[in-house]
Amino acid sequence: MDVQFHSMQDDNLRKALGQRIKQLRKEKGWTQKELASQIDSSYAQLNKYEAGQNTPPLDRLALLAEVLNTTIDFLITGNLSEDM
Repeated sequence: MDVQFHSMQDDNLRKALGQRIKQLRKEKGWTQKELASQIDSSYAQLNKYEAGQNTPPLDRLALLAEVLNTTIDFLITGNLSEDM
């Protein structure tokens, strides 16, 4: 099921999401290939997420948040939840 967020169609939001994924990946010292394997994705697809070209489907977004030890809210909005 390919769930897309309506607001994610906005270029700036997609790019900001990609930058947050990239930032968290780099903080962990992982390559794109390492993160891609952890979320059962291809390197090429992860590269598109980080570049803001594609938006991850909801299930992949949830997995990214889990693997990167953050929330979906942070990945999408950049806001840190007080409940973390």
